[in-house]
Amino acid sequence: MDIKNHNFSVTEISQILKELFDGDIFKNLSIYGEIYSIKRGNLTYIDIGDKEKEQKDSPVIRCALSSYSYNPIVDKLNVGDIILVHGSFSYYNKGSSITFWANKIELLENQLGLSLIKKREILLRLEKDGLLTREKKILPRIVSNVGIITAKDSAAYNDIITTLKTRFPTNTRLFPALVQGKDGAKSLINALNLAYKSDVDAIIIGRGGGSKTDLSCFDDEELARTIAKSKVPIITCIGHTIDISICDRISDISAITPTEGASLINPSMDEINELFINYKDNLDFYFDEKINNTLLSISNNQEKLNAYSPSRRLLSMKEKIELNKYNLFSSFDLVLSNYLNMCKNEKDELDRYIDISISNKNQLISSYKSKIEIFNPKMIEEKGYVQIIKEKNIIKSKKKLSSNDEVEIVFLDGSKEAIIK
Repeated sequence: MDIKNHNFSVTEISQILKELFDGDIFKNLSIYGEIYSIKRGNLTYIDIGDKEKEQKDSPVIRCALSSYSYNPIVDKLNVGDIILVHGSFSYYNKGSSITFWANKIELLENQLGLSLIKKREILLRLEKDGLLTREKKILPRIVSNVGIITAKDSAAYNDIITTLKTRFPTNTRLFPALVQGKDGAKSLINALNLAYKSDVDAIIIGRGGGSKTDLSCFDDEELARTIAKSKVPIITCIGHTIDISICDRISDISAITPTEGASLINPSMDEINELFINYKDNLDFYFDEKINNTLLSISNNQEKLNAYSPSRRLLSMKEKIELNKYNLFSSFDLVLSNYLNMCKNEKDELDRYIDISISNKNQLISSYKSKIEIFNPKMIEEKGYVQIIKEKNIIKSKKKLSSNDEVEIVFLDGSKEAIIK
């Protein structure tokens, strides 16, 4: 077959590739590299590339490990580790994918352990210098100018700009920088120094998620110290949840994603509208309250003015005089009435006393009269008694008379002279 002059179908090319990879040349190979990503499951997939190369520049081989050939070391593997994989390549027609099926994995260098030791040493130095415990700067309520440090035309930049458009307007300025790789830290430092020379109120440093290798530049000590020198608040939003970078520890505010970091700049338009409505309601309430209080104050002052006016005072004095006059006359009438009642009672008492006295006197007179009647000579004479008078004296005892005494006998109807024998 003349290969150069033959038109191959896709199926034919796929079949040729499958036969090629099924051959002995791609069997029982050993490949070493840095773990860029790892996904565990019934089939564990590990993407490896060249050590200390940018992921975007390094070729990547996908290794697969089935549960039948499972090795306990897989549970200890982390992104950034250097491993040696033993296995064979396989070509899969559907999807035209090439997979390196592993039957044995060896850990050559634990990158995570080295990174953690280095990171811990940097944090200790920063803490010793007081950079981790320094007072965090407060983000202004309204940020007029915000500096953005991220990769130009990146998804992180678009997320930040899109989020800021939904919030209270702010001026933005991009300070482009590399956000991964060995030159990432230096690029971020240069961008920060440019931002410090500009008129910004806050700075956002952000990028999307990535592997530990991609994010390693955010654990740079010099970058952390440069962030600590900032005179304005710095927000870091590096886009990961597994680990906290040194830049997150040193910044004033740490967010998980660029969208969340941008949402901290200024209130949203919904918040502003709600705030506007609240302010308007409060202003209406206080305005109404002020008017009502003013009207009440005017009314009170008018009442005070009326109360202290001469005419009001004269009227009040006149009313007091009339009241005193009424009270005086009422008191006089009451005193007079009491006096008259007292006089009447005394008169009645006197009349009663006089009547009793008269009655008693009449009774006494009657008694005396009865006694007088009893001793009245005329009454005695009417009963047949007479008076014997001797020498003008009434004789009451026979011893006063002697024989031959001349006496006068007085009868009721006259008198006769007689001689006692």
